Amino acid sequence: MACVPSLQPFFTPADLTFEPKLVGKWSADNSNDSWEFRRNGDKSYMLIYTDKNGQAGHFDAHLFKLGDLMLLDLYPDDDTVENLEAPDFYRVHIMPIHTLARIDSIGPTLVMSFMHPKWLDEHLATNPDSIPHTRVKDRIVLTGTTRQLQDLVTKHGATENFFTRPMDLLPH
Repeated sequence: MACVPSLQPFFTPADLTFEPKLVGKWSADNSNDSWEFRRNGDKSYMLIYTDKNGQAGHFDAHLFKLGDLMLLDLYPDDDTVENLEAPDFYRVHIMPIHTLARIDSIGPTLVMSFMHPKWLDEHLATNPDSIPHTRVKDRIVLTGTTRQLQDLVTKHGATENFFTRPMDLLPH
């Protein structure tokens, strides 16, 4: 799955919203992966993503609005990172990051797509100063502030291919 990592969140607390219809377990027709959203406080969720092999990852998920866009910020749950079966010295070298998804619809189908790294790579090739970033191996990592991230999404979020092809998830 293609995602763009960011060191900072894409939302501020004032941007947050809560949609009860998101709570539940979702999966695509042609996939054994599942996305289970649980309420986790007033305006946040816990996402348990389980892949086809039954391996699960827990995320703090925050639904928010930015202009006309409904967006979801995902960040690995601290406990998941801490409980990795690896030596402490190895775990301190793992840095959790934020990723961004656009939510087009919640119920009866959850329609979701992620910020596309290919679009960002092409954009940065001609506009290298448009957003603070660095490259780690062949991967772009956004290093800008939340405000700078939001400016990028507000300016380009409706641009074709800014987000990946949407996936349709059905209630499980």
